[in-house]
Amino acid sequence: MTCVRMFALPAITITVGIAPGCSTLAGQPKPQVAPAAAGAANWHDRDSAIVFEKFILPANPPAALVVVYSSARGDRGDLVADTITYLVPPSGILHVQRRLPVPWAQTHLYRSATASPVEIRVAANCALHRVATRQFPGQFFGCWMPLVVSREAPNPYLAVALADSAGLATAFNHAIELINTEVFSNHLRPLPYWVEPRADGQNSPVVPAPGRS
Repeated sequence: MTCVRMFALPAITITVGIAPGCSTLAGQPKPQVAPAAAGAANWHDRDSAIVFEKFILPANPPAALVVVYSSARGDRGDLVADTITYLVPPSGILHVQRRLPVPWAQTHLYRSATASPVEIRVAANCALHRVATRQFPGQFFGCWMPLVVSREAPNPYLAVALADSAGLATAFNHAIELINTEVFSNHLRPLPYWVEPRADGQNSPVVPAPGRS
């Protein structure tokens, strides 16, 4: 299943969106959102040759994955037919040469294993990560991070926080830090940070961090 909508969360003073990706948690309640327009980064110049993206993370995955597209010296990936596969380094930071795939492309994350990679469930947003871990206590999930869309973003990107329930706040904040350094050259201010959602998962899980730099 592909989730490719872009939104703005009204609780944040900077423009943000929900990252495109694939979620196995369809039908769960979602935070209230409002439409937002993309900024100067060329989010519409997409790669029509890619239908499936696969990101293979290490056996011990990092707390976050940030993929920056259209990087001149980035990873070429392994393209077979309409599927491209990337090996993610332990840092969780991956620059790739390909453009952002077309909106209907499916993105999947896997944890490498001795026999064959195991797919990681990814929630459509990090408030739903809480819903997932209530249903599957102690299990490791991903959640698509807010996409910060501003005039300073030179490249389109996607980002995922990776954690069990106890580590979600740390993973979310780490993913924000990586987005700031890898995409915005440390110019993103103020930085959003994790705020625990209500039990129903209906409020925004991110707000600007007062005085955070």
